[in-house]
Amino acid sequence: AAGLVQVQGIDLELSGQLTPRLQLVTSYTYSTGKYLRDSDNADGMTGQPYNEWIPKHLFKFWAKYQVAGPWHLAGGIHAQTRAHGTGYPNYGISGVRQPGYAVTSIQVGRQLSRRVSAALTVNNLFDRNYIGQINDDRSYNYYGEPRSVTFTMRGNF
Repeated sequence: AAGLVQVQGIDLELSGQLTPRLQLVTSYTYSTGKYLRDSDNADGMTGQPYNEWIPKHLFKFWAKYQVAGPWHLAGGIHAQTRAHGTGYPNYGISGVRQPGYAVTSIQVGRQLSRRVSAALTVNNLFDRNYIGQINDDRSYNYYGEPRSVTFTMRGNF
């Protein structure tokens, strides 16, 4: 079916080194959309929100602090407003709803040599349950990543 959709938004990012020891990265995204015209209006979508599976507001923040010597501590947050799949109301299929949520991560790392570093990261520190991909009440809904611990070694050659 052909139709017309309008999507608008803005994406902002700011990053930098505030002090010789502190680095910050932050971003904000706003997104909204709606069906302007449904060619046959069979699904009754004209005037309805288009992309509600995408959160209207999304905020990310990460800070890294160089502690004494070769060690660093870092942490961040990923927060978003509610989102839900639109489903297909004319066919009795409702959309899945995800309330707003925030996921926190932390990291401790060490510069092992001039070329090698290591880090231990805990993602989703508080083991928050959330739906990472949203569709309708019958298919394609996936939970977000549970708490995980990652050890990373990097080499620069």
